[in-house]
Amino acid sequence: METIVTRDLPTEQRFRPPARLLEHGLRSGVTALILDRGRPWGVLAVYSRRAALYEEADADFLQSVSYLLGSAVTRFEQAASMARAARLQEAILDGTVDAVLTVDGEGRSLDANRTMLELLGSRDEDLRGSLLDEMPIRTPGDRRALPGGLNAHLDALGRTGAQFELLPTDRAPVPIWLSATT
Repeated sequence: METIVTRDLPTEQRFRPPARLLEHGLRSGVTALILDRGRPWGVLAVYSRRAALYEEADADFLQSVSYLLGSAVTRFEQAASMARAARLQEAILDGTVDAVLTVDGEGRSLDANRTMLELLGSRDEDLRGSLLDEMPIRTPGDRRALPGGLNAHLDALGRTGAQFELLPTDRAPVPIWLSATT
């Protein structure tokens, strides 16, 4: 979209200037479209009471500023969308009776839902960052630690997920399903 340079608003032929601009005695101006992901979001405009004040360099500058504003709007809306998705994910995970624990590629705990925290007898801030290999999670029945960690164990099985046991300190082992993705 090109910027529009208007050298004399009262005699403009390409479009009908808004009456409010004319009422304020504005004579010339530059407008540039602000885009959000390729769609019109708004208009950035500069006006003056003097005719023929603005040149192409002014239009180029205003267009550059409108691109920056469009990028900022896009980033803001993406951040807001990500925050909504995170709140939705948290609501879903905290609403389920299944124990859910997320870990990063190195096996460090990122987050746990309420059910998992209750089973582990832990607080989220205490669990966050701890290694999965250090948690009371064992192969079913034999109560031995995962040899080489979860990923190595799943690789040996040729699967991305398998049945394990969580060993809470105050109750019998709880069957859990662990899966890993890269």
